[in-house]
Amino acid sequence: MRLLAKIALFIFCSAFIFGCADQSGTTTNTANNAAPETDAAAAQEITEAEVKEALESLRVSVEKNDAEGLEKIYSDDYMIVNPEGKSETKADRMEALKSGNVKYEKVEFTDPKIRTYGNTAVVVTGASGKANMNGTDTELDMLATIVFVKDKDGVREVSAHLTNKAKE
Repeated sequence: MRLLAKIALFIFCSAFIFGCADQSGTTTNTANNAAPETDAAAAQEITEAEVKEALESLRVSVEKNDAEGLEKIYSDDYMIVNPEGKSETKADRMEALKSGNVKYEKVEFTDPKIRTYGNTAVVVTGASGKANMNGTDTELDMLATIVFVKDKDGVREVSAHLTNKAKE
């Protein structure tokens, strides 16, 4: 019975993985909120300089509580996992910022490690600052993993994960 269950699981996983591949053999995101599309012009590789510029634009927009700026930086299907382990969408982030429930005073990225893969970049960085979260002043001291994609609209943040730094 266990062997039959393992075989069924293997077939299911194989069908799922190979069912997501398109004709060219690359993996396709079939979700309704698929990642930003790329075309020949947008498929250009992202450079480290572009990532540094995008990271600085993100920092400035967050620190200034600039919803309009963040609307342009975040992709439509943007997702973040906050330090409490809750996932939030672009709409969630925009609502919190526009309502005043979240207000940043200072944001700083420290020692960013940037890795690029074609039109995608992964940044692991320290993230610190001050914010007011639902009326409570908060000191921020986290590690962040931020994913940027270069598409036809430029370099945009598609995902992030924040983790509070361990207390020493």
